[in-house]
Amino acid sequence: MSLLKSVTRFRGCWICFLLLSASLTCFAQALPSFEAEKLSFSLKIDDSSSDALLWEVSGDYFFSNQHAHAISQPIAFPIPSSANVSLAVIHELSIIEPSDSMAVSLLSQNSQSIVFKLDLPPRSFAGVRLSYSQKVVGKEAVYTLSTAKTWGKPLSFCEIKLFIGNGIKPVSLPFADPQIIQGNSGNVYYWQFIDFVPLGEFVVIVE
Repeated sequence: MSLLKSVTRFRGCWICFLLLSASLTCFAQALPSFEAEKLSFSLKIDDSSSDALLWEVSGDYFFSNQHAHAISQPIAFPIPSSANVSLAVIHELSIIEPSDSMAVSLLSQNSQSIVFKLDLPPRSFAGVRLSYSQKVVGKEAVYTLSTAKTWGKPLSFCEIKLFIGNGIKPVSLPFADPQIIQGNSGNVYYWQFIDFVPLGEFVVIVE
C-alpha cells in the first residue's frame, strides 16, 4: 500500500472516530431543559399541634427534551429540614398528562433533598407535579427557589400563589406588590413573572 493511500485511510478512520466521539459526547451530555413553573404554597396552623405551622407546597415543573433521542435524567430537588422543620412528607410525584414513554420516579430522599428520575422521549415537553408538606416550629417558612438559576437560563414563566390561613399574620413576604384575594379561611397572595430569574429563596416570615 502506498504512503498516500495509508495516509488517506488513516485520515478517514480518524474523522470517523472524531464524529463518533462527538456523537457519544453529545448523547452523554444531553439534558432536559427547565422551562417554567407554577407554585402553590399554603401556610396555616397545624391542627395536630398548637406549636407548629403546616407548610404545604405543590409545584408544576415543565421540562423539555429538545434532543433527537430519549433522556433519562436524575434531578436533585432541595427540600431542607432542620431542628425546626420536619422531614418532608411526599404526597404526589407524577407526570401531568403523560404520553409516550414519559415517566417520573422517586429515587431517594434525605434530610436536605429528594432525587427523582425523569424519562422523556425525543422532542417532547412534559410537566412534573410534586406536592409535599412539612411542619414548621417557629416564624419562618422557606422554599428553595434559587436553584432554578442552575439551569442556565431564565424561566419563561413563573406563577406563584401563597395562601396564609387565619390566625397567622405575615410580616415579610418574598416579593413586593402581590395581588391579594381575601377569603373566609385566609388570604391568597399572587405573583406572576416572565423571564424569571430568582435572586434568593422564597421566605415567609410571620408573627
